[in-house]
Amino acid sequence: MGFVWVVQATGNPRFPVRITIEQDGKVLFAVRAQDAWPGQRGNVFCIRDGTTVDELDLFTTIDRVPVINFNQFGKSLRITLDRPLKNVVSF
Repeated sequence: MGFVWVVQATGNPRFPVRITIEQDGKVLFAVRAQDAWPGQRGNVFCIRDGTTVDELDLFTTIDRVPVINFNQFGKSLRITLDRPLKNVVSF
């Protein structure tokens, strides 16, 4: 199975969004972010996610999209999502 891009609401006012990339139900990448998608500035401030298994029930899934392309260049990621708008993101 392929990768899935998941955006969840955290309820935290400072980092209201949790973004994960999953494969077969396993989380490969997870960050807490200030926005779900880069705005006009093209950047979103993120921190590594330290969520425990007990906290996962507190989140609400906002978006769940298949990943078409997943490239890793050292510590950088380039991801293409299977949707018409807002479909390419780089970390």
